[in-house]
Amino acid sequence: MGSPTEKNLFFTPQYNVTYSESNLTSGKSWCVTLESVEQTCASSPASITFAEPNGSYVYDVQSPAGWGADPGTGEFTLDGSSDSFMVHFSTVPGSVYFNETGLPSGYRWNVTLGSGGATSTGSSIEFTEPQGSYRFTVQGPVVHSGSRIITWYPSPASGTVTLSGSAVTEDVSFTEKANVIVGDQAPFASPRLLVTLIGSPSVLVLANAVLLASAVLWIWGPARRKGGPL
Repeated sequence: MGSPTEKNLFFTPQYNVTYSESNLTSGKSWCVTLESVEQTCASSPASITFAEPNGSYVYDVQSPAGWGADPGTGEFTLDGSSDSFMVHFSTVPGSVYFNETGLPSGYRWNVTLGSGGATSTGSSIEFTEPQGSYRFTVQGPVVHSGSRIITWYPSPASGTVTLSGSAVTEDVSFTEKANVIVGDQAPFASPRLLVTLIGSPSVLVLANAVLLASAVLWIWGPARRKGGPL
């Protein structure tokens, strides 16, 4: 038999580096990468732990969409003991775009989103808001052009948008729905015109009364008709 062989075994001690998080929605996934190579991920509220030998390290925190981390990056040195870090997450603002089609160039339209609003004569309106759901309404222009009144109606006129990490785009299409002739072609107010402008059939009875009174005065005072109905 040969002589026994003696071997020296050397073990490099490793120390834990633990990352904990706060404020992240339960179930959201987040990750930490060491030295741009070693990445470990977890779902909130779980923590992330690395076992590393002594040395200096750089780390980066990867946030879920719509969230930001503080700190998002950093460095540390292990020298015979473990280390730990707390990462605080918070939501970051996102963009909501409203793009219109159908309006002639230069026509003014507006959007109300949540408690804020914006007006534009261009084809797009942008909002920057925290993550969440928001109610919106859209209004089109009412244009007086000579003897015409033209109303532009949006589709959709209202709805809800939700920011959950990426920008949201809402397309709005405008359609010309009213083109009412007024002026010298009619000697007195038209009930149809009143209903169109006020927007409620309940005014029809009142409109007819106004029409009748105007007609009576028109016939009764022909000598004064030169300036129109009384």
